[in-house]
Amino acid sequence: MPSIHWNTGIIAALMTLSGCRTAHHDVAVQTGPPDDIAEARRNVTDSLTVVQPMHDVLDDLSNVGGPWPPELLNQFTISLAHLESGSFKVREHARAMHSRGDAYFDEWQLHLSQSREPEVHQLASERHQALQHSFGIIQQASQRAGEAFKPFLSDLHALRRALESEATSNASDSTKELIRKARSEGQKVRSELVAIRRELDTAASKLTRA
Repeated sequence: MPSIHWNTGIIAALMTLSGCRTAHHDVAVQTGPPDDIAEARRNVTDSLTVVQPMHDVLDDLSNVGGPWPPELLNQFTISLAHLESGSFKVREHARAMHSRGDAYFDEWQLHLSQSREPEVHQLASERHQALQHSFGIIQQASQRAGEAFKPFLSDLHALRRALESEATSNASDSTKELIRKARSEGQKVRSELVAIRRELDTAASKLTRA
């Protein structure tokens, strides 16, 4: 079976990312909420940062009419590794929010109430209900994002296998359909991540006096 040829730099990059994913899985049991809203926002932004390049690669793949360009296949493989590594935290927290529910919010609220910033400490208590409302929105969007990530990553792995088998041949209709499906799933993921970040900004505004 023909396969994608990786150059030395690409192999090194993938080995580094593989090491990162191993380290992530070693701490997978730490599913408590981030210490503050800023950290949660960074996690979401990190995921958005790796989703967009994959979406761009899928756009490029969808425009291929003949044999797959080797450099584009290598770019796809690297983007997939980045996506899995860069979205790990937000996917883990989405699982935890879904499984732990109110207990997750209570722990998040505790982090906020123990803030070193006196104003945040006070407002976290004063605006408990407003923050809980924001959390509910974030929880729902996170659950949808987590659910959307599953078929997205599954499609991408299936696409990787298809591209490897067609590395030296023309694009098949089935592979093109898989690309289209992956692009659609990726857009769902991106939309939910944007919604989470927007509501985190709303929550942050509730911890600042006008």
